[in-house]
Amino acid sequence: MRVPAQIIGLCLAVLVGFQSYLATTTRRLSDLKDISACLAMEMMVAVLFLIGAGFVLTFPRISCVIFALAGVLGLLVGIIGIGSGDMFLWGGMAFFLAMISYFDKPPPMDDTEMDDNAMKKSK
Repeated sequence: MRVPAQIIGLCLAVLVGFQSYLATTTRRLSDLKDISACLAMEMMVAVLFLIGAGFVLTFPRISCVIFALAGVLGLLVGIIGIGSGDMFLWGGMAFFLAMISYFDKPPPMDDTEMDDNAMKKSK
């Protein structure tokens, strides 16, 4: 389940980043100054998705923490409600990816790795 978590995380990073970019461009065109903090948080959620997806294959526990942080930020921006309304969705997806990263089983060791570990223990 690590590879699907990585693919979903990368896709969501691109999607949330593009959405944040469009919202920032729209804000600049319309001179709305009060939503700039929420837009910065949206961009931070996109960056956390990207970092979490990068760590999911090698360090799934670190990835779990990063995805959970992205979920908390997404829900906070959704609760504030000044930015886009679908940050609840992105926060929920981040918690889902954190759950996948946390409960994923490590791949089984093959025979050569088991022999190497037995040799190290016998020395």
